[in-house]
Amino acid sequence: RVFPFSGSTNYNLSLNATPVAPPDYAGNSTSAARDIGTLNSSRSFSDWVGSADTNDYYRFTVGSQSNFSLGLTGLTADADVQLLNSAGSVITSSSLSGSSSESINTQLSTGTYYVRVFPFSGDTSYNLSLNATPTNPVGGGSSTIGIAVDWNLAAYRQNNIFWQSGYAPNSMYSGSTVNHLDGSLGNCTWYVNGRLQQLGYSKYALDSMYGNASTWENTAARGVTISSTPQVGAIAQWESNHVAVVERVNSDGTILISESSYWFNGTSYLYNTRTIAANSPSRFLIVPRA
Repeated sequence: RVFPFSGSTNYNLSLNATPVAPPDYAGNSTSAARDIGTLNSSRSFSDWVGSADTNDYYRFTVGSQSNFSLGLTGLTADADVQLLNSAGSVITSSSLSGSSSESINTQLSTGTYYVRVFPFSGDTSYNLSLNATPTNPVGGGSSTIGIAVDWNLAAYRQNNIFWQSGYAPNSMYSGSTVNHLDGSLGNCTWYVNGRLQQLGYSKYALDSMYGNASTWENTAARGVTISSTPQVGAIAQWESNHVAVVERVNSDGTILISESSYWFNGTSYLYNTRTIAANSPSRFLIVPRA
């Protein structure tokens, strides 16, 4: 309101408003991240992101193989969240639309990680919950290798999309006169689909991955995520056209895998296990539970 006290006058009025962000309790980069130390239980934080604060970073470590969960709630605008490795590369993320709550659930190996919260549109306060529960590792990682493969299960036969298409080895087709897979003793894609079904993972998600092993990261859907970090039950994938199942994550930077191999020249095998470097596969595909 501008008004005269006495007389008449021309005037110039200038107005300026600069957004002021609420206090920022988390840093704006990995180097300035809020360090919450070792995460071995539940921790909760409240903060704000928006036009005046476009990034909040949190840094934490896990001291052993752990099941990790994250929740981003209390949003009034669209904000997203990412889980990063120690180099700042994205492991996985959650980016639902609008003010929907975000969540991440995965398994982490020993190491340092970052959580990044950032606005997609609008300004919003948020509540961030983090939880890491050790998996009581055996030899540095939980293990499924003690669960014996049962070739008689429907997971390897009629419930397996590769068996249905004729891409299981001859031994899986009782009484068949067809020479499946050119007589190969095994097939990696068929085996991984069956093994993960046997271990309790979602057939619906597994069946989104079909065709040659080298293409699985492109067809993966229905909740399957891609990670650079191995975990028990993950699919190890190589660009060279091979997939295997991670059965154990060891404390020395190696993993134990189980696998089957297709080859028509006599070097194929139905089942094999071996220990390899964790960085040997091109990536890991994480399948949700059934």
